[in-house]
Amino acid sequence: MNQEVKADFVNDLVDYQEKSVVSRTILKKDTGTISLFAFSEGQALSEHTAPFDAMVYILDGKAEITITYFRSRPNDYYASQ
Repeated sequence: MNQEVKADFVNDLVDYQEKSVVSRTILKKDTGTISLFAFSEGQALSEHTAPFDAMVYILDGKAEITITYFRSRPNDYYASQ
């Protein structure tokens, strides 16, 4: 994917759709992928694995996140409340 993605705000890159999970890949490389997700209320991703590390940054609303496997390494950061 060599398509350049531009927006004033990250929130402008993906829209909510009722009863849906909407995703948009904004960067795809051999070393990893950056994807944005918009979840309507009550929606979720199914349990899955991925070949890369994952990062979650919540722009709007709140989420319940379950991590069933977390491999820590020096300088890794994980927080829960």
